[in-house]
Amino acid sequence: MALKVTQGVPDLANRAIRVVCNPEYIDGFVKEKDLALPHILLPFEHPAAGNDIKKRTRLVLLGDDDLSEEIALRNGTESEFSMTNNHTVSLLRERTRDYRNIASRTLDYNTSKFCLCPGGSQMGAGRIADAIHYGCVPVVWPDQYELPFSSMMNWSAFSVQMEQDDYLAYDVLQFLEEITEAEYRNLQENTMKVQKYFQWNSPPIKYDAFHLTMYQLWQRLGLHASDTRFLIALTDF
Repeated sequence: MALKVTQGVPDLANRAIRVVCNPEYIDGFVKEKDLALPHILLPFEHPAAGNDIKKRTRLVLLGDDDLSEEIALRNGTESEFSMTNNHTVSLLRERTRDYRNIASRTLDYNTSKFCLCPGGSQMGAGRIADAIHYGCVPVVWPDQYELPFSSMMNWSAFSVQMEQDDYLAYDVLQFLEEITEAEYRNLQENTMKVQKYFQWNSPPIKYDAFHLTMYQLWQRLGLHASDTRFLIALTDF
């Protein structure tokens, strides 16, 4: 649920553990109490991507958010443009998402190195989970919103972390271009390793998004706080 739903009910906002998709701190998310839920638009249209780095010729995939729009406008285009090192930047129009666009949309993710994920509850908030599922390294802003499972994973191992001051379009693209091939390969390999943690299953499967969310709730309630067996599979992150 969105944080705004609880604004008119102070007792609920102050006492309940709110489990929210892509919550922004500006909306009143309480880091020590509330939890971030992966915003996943189910079902994924295609299986998780593999180690296909050679096919990822686009530098970054943009989306329907203010920063992406600014980047596109600065380069005088609404779809795709090239940068100085012949890197291609593509703009994903998620507002037009329908079944006719599934193949093209998936191809955009599968051929991009990085995926811009400014976060928030707006359209495209599920881009973090989509990016991870399709092996596209997410570019995130952890100083603006809570990342899912942040108390259990080292997000710097499989994402590029920016700060609010880095919102200038030129800075973002320049920063991504300066990431070395070795650094990118390490990030992309780790992105594939965490794919299973951002998958919902019916019935739930060990270490999937359901189990990680339940474990965090137990931690908030003071249950199993000292039980580290659950975290064995997450030690690298």
